[in-house]
Amino acid sequence: MIARRELLLGGAMLAAAAGEGAWLWSRPRHRGGRLPIDAWLPPVVAGRLIDRNAAPLLPQRDAFVDQIYDDYAACSYAVAGAAPITLLIAHRAGQGRGIELHRPESCYPPVGYQLTHPRSRRLRLRGQAVDARALTAVRSGRAEELLYWTRIGDSFPLGYWQTQLAIARGSLDGGSDGVLVRLSIPSADAGAGEALLADFAAHFLARVPPPLARLLVGTGQ
Repeated sequence: MIARRELLLGGAMLAAAAGEGAWLWSRPRHRGGRLPIDAWLPPVVAGRLIDRNAAPLLPQRDAFVDQIYDDYAACSYAVAGAAPITLLIAHRAGQGRGIELHRPESCYPPVGYQLTHPRSRRLRLRGQAVDARALTAVRSGRAEELLYWTRIGDSFPLGYWQTQLAIARGSLDGGSDGVLVRLSIPSADAGAGEALLADFAAHFLARVPPPLARLLVGTGQ
C-alpha cells in the first residue's frame, strides 16, 4: 500500500508542475528583509578582482524577474591575461519555484546558444557536498563553459523534475527557499573551463561570509 506521504508528495508534484505560472504571478513576495547578496560578494577571489558591471545572460522580462526573486546579484571576476569569470546568484525566499529562469537550459537556447556535453559534477564547497551541472554553450563559433547548482532546502537537485520534487517535499515540510548559482567563462577547452570554474567556486565559497555561505550551500562552516 502506498503511504499517505507518498500520495501527498505525488499530488504536490503534479500541482507544482501544473500551476507554476499562476503561482509565480499570484504568490506575494517575501519583503521582510532583502538579503544583501551584492554587499556580501568578496572583492577579490583567487587573485581576481570583482567587476560589478558584468552583463550575464538574464531573462528579458525584468518585471517578471523582479517579481519572482527576493534578491539576485551578477558580477564578474577578472585578472589580467585571463578570461573573466561571470557569476550570477538568484534567490527566492519561501519556495524555490522560479529559479528555472536562470538555468542555462532555459535562458541560453532562446538567444541562439546550442548547449552540448551536459555532465554532472560533485563539488565540495565549504565542507558541503554539492551536486552541480556543467555545460558547453556555443554560438557563432564562440564557446562558453558553464557550471551551476541549485539549492532547494537541503537538497541540490539536477534538472527540472528533481527540482519539482524538492519543491514538493519542501511544501510538505512547510516550505523551502531556493537559490541558483551560475558560473561561466569563455573557453574553447571544455575540460579546462570546467576545472577552472570548479576551482573558482571553491575559492569563492571559502571567502564569503557565513550568511552568504548558508544561502548558497546550506552551511556557514
